[in-house]
Amino acid sequence: MNEQLQVRADVDAAIKPPAGPDTNADSSAGSELKVDTLKGQGKVYRSDIYTIHWKAEGHGQPLHVNITISGACNWSVTWLPLEGQVTLTRAYMMYPPNYSPPNDTEYLIARIDATDCMGNSVYNENKVNRP
Repeated sequence: MNEQLQVRADVDAAIKPPAGPDTNADSSAGSELKVDTLKGQGKVYRSDIYTIHWKAEGHGQPLHVNITISGACNWSVTWLPLEGQVTLTRAYMMYPPNYSPPNDTEYLIARIDATDCMGNSVYNENKVNRP
């Protein structure tokens, strides 16, 4: 299935200041988006959902909080709030090249780093087997 979307915008502006020349401004913009849907792709046989919770505490100083997720899913973000959660999903396809049966050697590793304004840093890391 092929879909095409075309957008066009035209803007005209004119001003005549007192005792000045006429001023005109014209602008035109356009864009085209083409969407192709491919059929016959592999099917998802499994979706793993991971929810990571964090909480960092300091004593009267602002903390710079970073989280790095690696292994079964990859994600990294910096300057997080002191407390929160994120949910990541990984879909496994039934057909090659992405077929990946579950095994005991693949992990999800979540690491939180907190640094105070003096540069003191601490971290905590947790590891869980892929379900």
